[in-house]
Amino acid sequence: MKNVLQFVSFWVTPKKNDLGLKAIFKIFLILYIPLALILTIFFYGIFQIDEAIQRALLEIHHMSQAVILMHLSVYYVVTLLLLFIVVAYLATLIVGHRKTVDALSQSSKEIIDLYNNAPCGYHSLDINGIFIRMNDTELQWTGYAPEEVIGKMRLSDFLTPASYEKFQEEFPKFKEQGFVNDLEYEVRRKDGSLFHALLNAVAVYDDEGRYVMSRSTLFDITVRQGYEAKIRELAYHDVLTSLPNRQLLLDRINQGLAKTERSQLLLAILFLDLDKFKDINDRLGHDIGDELLKTIAVRVTASVRGSDTVARSGGDEFIIVLPEISDRHDAVLVAQKILTGIGSVMYVKGYELDVSASIGIAFYPSDGDNAFELMKKADMAMYVAKEAGRNCYRLYSV
Repeated sequence: MKNVLQFVSFWVTPKKNDLGLKAIFKIFLILYIPLALILTIFFYGIFQIDEAIQRALLEIHHMSQAVILMHLSVYYVVTLLLLFIVVAYLATLIVGHRKTVDALSQSSKEIIDLYNNAPCGYHSLDINGIFIRMNDTELQWTGYAPEEVIGKMRLSDFLTPASYEKFQEEFPKFKEQGFVNDLEYEVRRKDGSLFHALLNAVAVYDDEGRYVMSRSTLFDITVRQGYEAKIRELAYHDVLTSLPNRQLLLDRINQGLAKTERSQLLLAILFLDLDKFKDINDRLGHDIGDELLKTIAVRVTASVRGSDTVARSGGDEFIIVLPEISDRHDAVLVAQKILTGIGSVMYVKGYELDVSASIGIAFYPSDGDNAFELMKKADMAMYVAKEAGRNCYRLYSV
């Protein structure tokens, strides 16, 4: 019956946008008229029976020709009526079947479209880690065509060396526990560029509990990581100069103290304050003052090692951390270099500025053994330099 419905539906059912009563009526006419015509021809042949048969019927059933014709007419009408009912029911079944087929087809198309064009990547790996399926979104991210990937490439082929090591570590655990969540990988595109991806996966097992494949989702988190990096930048760096802020400065000092203690060397804290910066701000405006601070940050940073830290602690104050120096003279040389760099002529937005600074220096372990104590001592030494006439440095002393 199902095959009959499919065959008839294919030939007589209208398009899917016309599957109402009109379609049922059309199918009814297509089916009913030929069948009714065949039935009519059949009964007409019976009506034309010869006289010998009519006499036999009369002797057996004692029916006249008129009665026989009346009976045949009744049979004909009843048969037509039954045929009408059957064909109408069949037409309804055909339209209903076509609606179901169309609905399933549309649903299948929507599922395939959702799979291929989802805002995340989908893929499946076989037992050997080879791709057996990958959606269009992930293919677009990686820059590959389906025939280049399916049945040929492994997930590990897309990973950077560091991510591949992580994959090798996690994949056996995944097959055993059946899932992984929020694994971050660096994925290499066909053109060699990279993007950061977040992977979640579930394992598929056979009836005997053996791992057979995986189903995974992949999210491109490159933009998110950019935002997170920016948030970290804002949390630990000065907005104006991009130098480490006080929070990051404390961490750098503590790291430097730990390294210096292990190496049995010295650590110096330089506390720098610009001379008469308020006068520049009041006379030329805060915009010029801000540009000046950015220029100072660049010059101070250029005067120290890559392993040193230059931080802005607030206003026109900067703190420089010099870990693992051999003696005090090393810090003095850095202070002199900074003062020379700042003292050179500065041009800020068309203004020629004469700038100087005062620097106080404190040392670990002689002047303190923690960040706060060392910064306090360096600050005190800086004020001594101010009192000595500015544009100089002073070492902390009791």
